[in-house]
Amino acid sequence: VNYINHDGKEPNAFIRWSDRNHHKSEWKNRTVEDILLNETHPGLMLEFVAARDIDAGEEIFINYGKAWEEAWNKYVKDWESHPYAKNYIPPSTLNEHPTVLTSKEQEDHPYPEDVFISCYVDFEAAERYSRSIYKWIETE
Repeated sequence: VNYINHDGKEPNAFIRWSDRNHHKSEWKNRTVEDILLNETHPGLMLEFVAARDIDAGEEIFINYGKAWEEAWNKYVKDWESHPYAKNYIPPSTLNEHPTVLTSKEQEDHPYPEDVFISCYVDFEAAERYSRSIYKWIETE
């Protein structure tokens, strides 16, 4: 599972403390600092349990709780975008124009502030396939 998201109305899973032998339930009363300083192995274990049958590929949802949902709603309500976001261009739009601009071209048409352009060349792979590698030279 890569992601588990919040659903306060119809979650399809829940979290519980494990009942496996490696779970140390007495650790629940200890501080994080105490455990980190004095233990060398995991001891607290959580389990994600399906509340119903979940189809392959279906997203998993748990209820994060009312406090989390209220805090999230406040964050969304109070959120303000970065000042330059009014001119925001998603980096994916650069895929529509696959040509990389030279430094000179970027003087008139710069990339957005939030985009970093780099080039990666796997020289070993290129040599294995006997491909010529050319040094990038900008012309004036």
